[in-house]
Amino acid sequence: MKVADELFSVEEQDPKESYRHYRNGKITRFYENGVEQVYRILTENGSVLATADHPWLTSHNRWRTTSQLKKGWYIRSVCEAIESSKESNEYKRGYVCGSIKGDGTMQGKYIRVAGDHEMVYQVAEYSTELGAPLPLRDFHSKQYPNLKVIVERRHQETFSTIESWMNGVSSEFKRGFIA
Repeated sequence: MKVADELFSVEEQDPKESYRHYRNGKITRFYENGVEQVYRILTENGSVLATADHPWLTSHNRWRTTSQLKKGWYIRSVCEAIESSKESNEYKRGYVCGSIKGDGTMQGKYIRVAGDHEMVYQVAEYSTELGAPLPLRDFHSKQYPNLKVIVERRHQETFSTIESWMNGVSSEFKRGFIA
């Protein structure tokens, strides 16, 4: 690996929040650690090479290094290997649906998503690209003072389109859904 290579990564959350963002990333710095022993981690889905100090997200959202892992432990994985850093329409559909399910509501013909700015802006962008626009609007609430924008729509066609995305989901949809 080298600077500018792309990879799938975890963006750590603010300690006050309870979720992580999965995203495509680029290597911006490289630290020369000399020659290190590399371990092959075998999982139900394949294998991966890692150094002893590589961090892994285990069950119960705890980070452990390769050297701390024990046989039989579960490590979190997002999906099968990702071949491209460009997000597919399936990924985008999954992202919008996951955001609605996790940070929103969808009832009748009403859809609302409220959450961190990055996620809300991404939902607005993806839903528009996919032909089911969920427009941004300002939001002010004493109960949620940190929430400044939401996406919201009352439109039967938009509701029906997004609802149809949840049928026959692919691994790309799932990857977007949990992002």
